[in-house]
Amino acid sequence: MISFSRAMNYGFVVLSPGEVPAGGPAVAPQRIVLVVEDEGPIRSILSRGLQKGNYTVLTAENGQVALGILKERGNQIGALLTDMDMPVMNGIALITAIRAGQTPEFTGGILAMSGRMGDHQPTLESLGILPQNMLLKPFTLSVILAAVESVFQNP
Repeated sequence: MISFSRAMNYGFVVLSPGEVPAGGPAVAPQRIVLVVEDEGPIRSILSRGLQKGNYTVLTAENGQVALGILKERGNQIGALLTDMDMPVMNGIALITAIRAGQTPEFTGGILAMSGRMGDHQPTLESLGILPQNMLLKPFTLSVILAAVESVFQNP
């Protein structure tokens, strides 16, 4: 199990969107994950774990920021891992915007995560998110790595 409280004791290096140069040499698109999570320590732990799994990680603190990143470099991002309960723009609104065509460049897979997945499951299913792509928090690093890899294999 990932310990979110331990993340506060470590300095994690998280790639920001600016570290993947727009128009520059692209990192293999299928290996870039956009993590959307409003809680900084959880975002850091997810980022670090995915980096250990050889993924390049971009982060956003809410759906509105993520939507901007997807509009700018959606063709470079292979997977989106988003929390459901966030301020400004939540995960449902983000996925709805993606499905409505607001990010035509993004063709990667979507993973949804929440501590209250049952509340979101019917809406997510109506948006085309498969049950195996809905992750109930807390989860282990091996679960998240397997889920991300599965999305890359079957977007």
